[in-house]
Amino acid sequence: MTAHEFGAWLDHMWFSHDDAATRLGLPAEQIAAFEREGAPGTVGLACAAIATGLAAWQPPRRGGRQSQQAA
Repeated sequence: MTAHEFGAWLDHMWFSHDDAATRLGLPAEQIAAFEREGAPGTVGLACAAIATGLAAWQPPRRGGRQSQQAA
């Protein structure tokens, strides 16, 4: 994620550095660095998830890989 893209995400979300830091679980200083230098791809994915309202992943109650392999 480029610095420009990260800044555009902040603007789109109406987030301050503190808001973004809270949502991404990072220090505000790191948010400022992303705005200057860009952010890793994993942060870009997290930004996309936040922008679309995607909740944090939760394991399934039943099933999953083990159940599918047994079938």
